Amino acid sequence: MAGSCLYKGVMHFRCARGYNLVGAANIRCQADGTWSGSVPTCEAVQCPELKPPIHGNMDGSFSYKAAVHFNCDRGYNLVGAATITCQADAVQCTEPRPPIHGYMDGSRNYQGVMHFSCDRGYNLVGAATIRCQADAVQCTEPRPPINGYMDGSRNYHGMMRFRCDRGYNLVGAATITCQADAVQCTELRPPVYGYMDGSRNYQGVMNFRCAHGYNLVGAKTITCQADGTWSDSVPTCKAAGCKKVEPPVNGQMKKRRNKGNNYLEFRCNQGYRLVGEKYIVCQPDGTWSDSVPKCKAICRGDYQLLAETCIRISFHRSQYSEAEGA
Repeated sequence: MAGSCLYKGVMHFRCARGYNLVGAANIRCQADGTWSGSVPTCEAVQCPELKPPIHGNMDGSFSYKAAVHFNCDRGYNLVGAATITCQADAVQCTEPRPPIHGYMDGSRNYQGVMHFSCDRGYNLVGAATIRCQADAVQCTEPRPPINGYMDGSRNYHGMMRFRCDRGYNLVGAATITCQADAVQCTELRPPVYGYMDGSRNYQGVMNFRCAHGYNLVGAKTITCQADGTWSDSVPTCKAAGCKKVEPPVNGQMKKRRNKGNNYLEFRCNQGYRLVGEKYIVCQPDGTWSDSVPKCKAICRGDYQLLAETCIRISFHRSQYSEAEGA
């Protein structure tokens, strides 16, 4: 281990070759004089469990430096190594990315656990821990030889055996073993305003999703192919747009934008007044903040407006003569 015991100092831990770190790789000295976590331990590498050969059996251990021995049933001959040893370069998963506004620590080795945490003021969405599985590495499936056949496993440390039909001789290796450096696709970046999770190994699937208020444009999932390329390009996340609306009758509408928000401004033609909101905003969920207003006629001339009702008041002119009244 190495590091500092002072406040905010970080102590780093690592294990010798052939051993995996169990626990936090880094712990921090806190304000109260305690460490943010306990001291981790080092455990011997565990190789993936093997299956006995067809018409045979095996015995041994899958721990680091331990050996597994193979035997065949009576009447069968062993083709390949009779003993294999668990080495230090066992399965190791690809390194994940820490979450935005968060951090991670742990081990990428087989059966190692990666822990995820968020910065203060943020909540974790998803699994707090993930474990490196034994099937992280898988080799591409070979083709059987012409006039022959094959059987075995494509998983890490798995063995594929080749045989010829009667009357043919095998030219080349009778067995091949899946190595740790299997096909792996290029590392991807998540779409802007989006997230992704999955595997970059052969036949691994990468899943994509968008933040609230954004729609995914493109493939929701893409697959790592045998040639190390992805089956499709990374999708994009577009802001969820609101439904198109028409301007009010006897009125106009203008599209506006302010601080990243789209909104509409409404006005009425001369002789009409606006009833409703002058501005409506397109919200993150794809809905408008209010309904489209209406334009109503304004009363003119000898009209009096009462409760939005036009009443006409008429005046009749007449003359009065004193002579007529005598």
